[in-house]
Amino acid sequence: MSDDTISYPKQHIDNGKKKNADTQRRFKRTTRVLKKIRYHMIENGEPVDGNISSF
Repeated sequence: MSDDTISYPKQHIDNGKKKNADTQRRFKRTTRVLKKIRYHMIENGEPVDGNISSF
């Protein structure tokens, strides 16, 4: 069994656009805020679960 990751960039982009449109543009804004919080935690030595996706 292979551990190769299958990537679907076009589908991922389309799904993100739909989520953003369905949430009155809140999806991307919220995602960006959460990513900034995560990076801030890492910079300050706070424990961060490695299982958090980057998107």
